[in-house]
Amino acid sequence: MSTLEISPEIVAKLEALLFIYGEPLSTKKIATLLEIPPSELLSYIEAFKSELARAERGLALLEHNDAIQLITKPDFGN
Repeated sequence: MSTLEISPEIVAKLEALLFIYGEPLSTKKIATLLEIPPSELLSYIEAFKSELARAERGLALLEHNDAIQLITKPDFGN
């Protein structure tokens, strides 16, 4: 079994997509819009979460059930 090589371009597209929509999106819809297999999407979500986890980033991912939303980190809200 080969390891998925994460494309920075797809991570950037994921970020832009979540920013543009501004509301929770289902993982199925995200995979369709990014034109990637749903089985690969989790790896891209994890890569993006790792980037956002850095202290200098002001955004985070909120995951609930089968939906994901880009949000402001609680430290920076208000």
